[in-house]
Order: sequence, then structure tokens, then C-alpha cells
Amino acid sequence: MRDLFARIDRATTDFAAASGITCAPGCGQCCNNPAVEASVAELEPMAETLFATGEAERVHALATAAHGRPCVLYAADPADPRKGRCSRYGDRPTLCRLFGFAAVRTRRPTPELAACRIHRQHDAAAVARGEALAERGEAPLMADFGMELRALAGAGSQAELMPINDAIRLAIERAFLRRMDAAPEAPRLSE
Repeated sequence: MRDLFARIDRATTDFAAASGITCAPGCGQCCNNPAVEASVAELEPMAETLFATGEAERVHALATAAHGRPCVLYAADPADPRKGRCSRYGDRPTLCRLFGFAAVRTRRPTPELAACRIHRQHDAAAVARGEALAERGEAPLMADFGMELRALAGAGSQAELMPINDAIRLAIERAFLRRMDAAPEAPRLSE
């Protein structure tokens, strides 16, 4: 999974350089959206990191209580909760890596840039360059990386998209079960 994330990051970095698109400083609009979805498979590296740092139980409890709410890993700016950052940026899922820096296929004959109104307000000229690159097929495609993700996840429900907090919770539980299989005497997650 980390190899996929590295390829996504290279593709989006190259696209950002070619288009000039950036996120507005401190923008947290995506993170504040409870409709953000992810799969368990793409959050398993994050779950492993959370166990390694001793944060798995705390994040599991937060994610369990946050069904239908914005991502529990969003660290809001105390002065303005609409601004903030991802507290697990290096382990963020594919949608968080791609949105604003990749294209989607629609009914139109050419791909369309997946950018939000904040991108457009922040730098309309850069978004216009990004849209032109997408139309010429020179933007990363979300669907291509989605297919790779599904192939890596294998058969079953691990590749199914679900609300991000549910995926975080389940990824932590899967990581816990792997640890239990490896060391049955390991401590249990709190209910």
C-alpha cells in the first residue's frame, strides 16, 4: 500500500507543479466533510502506525464514537475550526491524496479536474491550467489509482468504500487481530 501511496504522491506532486494548484493554507474543508470515504485496506498502514505510537486505542474510541461525523484525525485550528491539518498526513487515504490534484471521468468525453470551490477561489488561474491538463489527459486519474487499490486489497470487503471513521475503526480492529494472531497474550482493545 505504501508503494501505491508513493506513486500517488509523485503523480500529484508533478501535477501540482505543472498546474500551480495548491490548497489554501490551513484549509480543512475536505476534512470537515462527513461524506469522505475510505477503505479499510488503505487505512491499514495508518492503523499499524497508531499501534506503533501507542495511539491505537484512543483513535479507535474516537472513531467508534464519530460515525457520520468528520474525520477524527483532523486537527482543527483552535482559532478557526474550519482550518487545520491532518494529524496523520503521511498515512492519509487515497482520496485525501488525490482530491484537487487528479481528474475523474464523467459523461464528458474528457476527464474533469476534481477541484473544490476553495481551490477555485484560492487560485482560479491554476485551476484553469489544471482543467486544461485534465482535458488533455495529463492529470492523474482517480479511477486508475482506485483500481490499483482494489487489486492490492484483494477480494472481500477490505476495498469497499465507507465513511472514513468507520474505515479507521475497522482498520485498527484488523491490525489488532493480526497482533492477537501473532501474540495471543497481547493486551485487548477497550470496548
